[in-house]
Amino acid sequence: MKLEDHITLSEAEQKTGVPARTIRRYIQKHGQYIPFEKQDRKYMIAEYALPMITKIRELYDQGMTVAQVDQKLDNDGDSMLVEVDRVTESSAMDGKKLKEFFQAVLNEHDKKLDQKVKQSEERILNQIQEEQRQIYNSNQLDHQKTRKKLEEEIANIEEIKKLNKTIEELRNEMKELKKPWWKKIFRKD
Repeated sequence: MKLEDHITLSEAEQKTGVPARTIRRYIQKHGQYIPFEKQDRKYMIAEYALPMITKIRELYDQGMTVAQVDQKLDNDGDSMLVEVDRVTESSAMDGKKLKEFFQAVLNEHDKKLDQKVKQSEERILNQIQEEQRQIYNSNQLDHQKTRKKLEEEIANIEEIKKLNKTIEELRNEMKELKKPWWKKIFRKD
């Protein structure tokens, strides 16, 4: 990347509204997300990195820590920027080293992707387990309600049996009362 594509921190401050000192701190803390060049003691950042500076500012405004900002940027796919122009212009990098470099970048990307997939799988598994617990609890509640209804029905049946027995006893007493007096006296026991 050529320096004419870079701007000073004060120019970045004018374009983003983020103070130059803060941008310097972002470069120190999150330099892997902001392409920059350092000339003597002066930082020059790539102009296309201005939205990233604004995004980092918004994340800090939400109360995130340095680690949380890095995690969020990684999760959003804003991880390590590779300036291919700088790599390919280097005479020290031959084809084999270049291949190893890109293989390392790909391996790191694969690790992060695997980690995201694993996190997603765990989150989905936890959701499924929670839904199963809710269904089980709902079924338990339904079972308890059904059992209670059955117990009430059994109690009602027992009460009906008692009432039927009482009715039968009353019928027998009524029959006894309806008998003529002489049958009551000469009754055979």
